[in-house]
Amino acid sequence: MTSKYTVEAKVPPELPAILKDLSREVLREQPTNIYAFCTQYFRNLKESEQGKAPSSDTTEKGHS
Repeated sequence: MTSKYTVEAKVPPELPAILKDLSREVLREQPTNIYAFCTQYFRNLKESEQGKAPSSDTTEKGHS
């Protein structure tokens, strides 16, 4: 049931592709700590968009 007070969220057009890529990496890596893995994934994505080399610290990926 839809409420008349519901505000529809605007989803950036690139979000589905970003989430698909993240999902693929999670399935490929099978991290023990998915939250740490996702945090590092998005940090690396941000760094690569800013032209920096992404960090490769595997402890941040959740491989404990």
